[in-house]
Amino acid sequence: MAKKSPTPRKRLPQAEREAQIIRDAIPFFASRGFNGTTRELADHLGIHQSLLYQYFPSKDALIDRLYREIILGRWKREWEDWLRDRDTPLKDRLERFLRAFTDGIFSYDYMRFFFLAWMDRPYARDHYNNPTQARVFRIISSELRHVSGLPGHEAWPMSVAELEMHHAFQSSIFYYGVRQFIFGVSPRIPRDEFITQQVKLFLAGAPEQLREMARLQKAPIA
Repeated sequence: MAKKSPTPRKRLPQAEREAQIIRDAIPFFASRGFNGTTRELADHLGIHQSLLYQYFPSKDALIDRLYREIILGRWKREWEDWLRDRDTPLKDRLERFLRAFTDGIFSYDYMRFFFLAWMDRPYARDHYNNPTQARVFRIISSELRHVSGLPGHEAWPMSVAELEMHHAFQSSIFYYGVRQFIFGVSPRIPRDEFITQQVKLFLAGAPEQLREMARLQKAPIA
């Protein structure tokens, strides 16, 4: 018996149809993986495969667009302003930033799509080395140095050891989402409480670590 063609959805303006494809394709690939075909996706969307190709000429083109939307398109420059606001204690700035950031990424679709892209797409492996990530590390480093009474980057460039310290801190937050949405382990404490805990631990140890790095690297400490 011949397979029925999908019942086309109502006609939509081009921009609206493209947005609908992007919105619905993300959970499709998050649940099925990138082995899912464009024919299966079109059936899932309720459109003809030919219509899908009018917007995205290949599955690779669609996945690349989804990566930009779900991974790179969620960043808000105002978060950087929050981190630089020295009228607010650094602890509060870090907590506010991390809560807003994780609001956007702690979901089944995001986490699953992120790891699928990381394994399948070479450019996704540079996620932690992208300009936005590097800029955030530099901002947090500057603010931490300021409250610790240490010189700025002009006088004392960031070392690999300091960069790794910031990677470790943010990775501890990210792993909370990994456990929940990749490993299926229910969190034992609420996310906001966990963020507060990790920020306190970071600020309790990082300043002394920085001072030790400065001594070892003979930084110009006043």
